[in-house]
Parts: sequence; C-alpha cells; structure tokens
Amino acid sequence: QSFFDFLISKEIPQSIAHNYLDGIVHNLKNEKTPLTGPIKRNDVNTIYKHLEALENNPFRNVYISFLEAYDQMKSERTLENN
Repeated sequence: QSFFDFLISKEIPQSIAHNYLDGIVHNLKNEKTPLTGPIKRNDVNTIYKHLEALENNPFRNVYISFLEAYDQMKSERTLENN
C-alpha cells in the first residue's frame, strides 16, 4: 500500500506499478536467481542512498532486513559450496 500511496503522491499512473510488479512476478516464476537491483549487484553506494532516503520511514527496517537476509543466504551458500 505504501508503494501505491507513493505513486499517487507523485502522480504516477498505477499502470506503471503494474508493469514493474509484473516484471518481478515474471522473474520469480522464470529465473533461477530472480533477485535484481543494488543488493544483487552489491552496489553499496545505491544501498546507502536508499537507506538515507528511508530515514524516519518504518520501511527502512524492512530494507535492512532484506540486506541481512541476503547476506545470510550468501554466507550459507558459500559454506555449502566448500
């Protein structure tokens, strides 16, 4: 809901969101490793900018949780491959 509220506040059509969400669903259904974006690329500069943009926003904790979960998954895969 927060995502759609943001789009409305910026006067961005919901159809744009639908295209974005359709892409996510496509990746989840069809790709072996569906994650894309700065976390996957380890783009630290963009991640820090995201964290700054989320300052005083409750979704900052959600973003941090994704970062921590991804790091844990990478560590577990490394251990499995050794």
